Amino acid sequence: MQFEPGTDVEPELTINQDLFDALRNLRRDLARERGLAPYLIFNDRSLAEMAARKPRSPEEFRRIKGVGDKKAADLGPVFLARITELAPT
Repeated sequence: MQFEPGTDVEPELTINQDLFDALRNLRRDLARERGLAPYLIFNDRSLAEMAARKPRSPEEFRRIKGVGDKKAADLGPVFLARITELAPT
């Protein structure tokens, strides 16, 4: 799925589409494991911002819109690992 512009991701950000797709797949897998709807893990806007900003630390991850303390603690390590794996600096 192509990320659709027009959501409220900052216009100056360039979304890495491959990373966005990988993060959506990760979200889907986690949602299945937990018996949740995928949007309860993160919405597309949050994933798009992750794919654009490519956070490297828990502090940077926490600055993504839609990431609170609980999600940062619970989901941050797995999402940060995937971002680092697929979008090395």
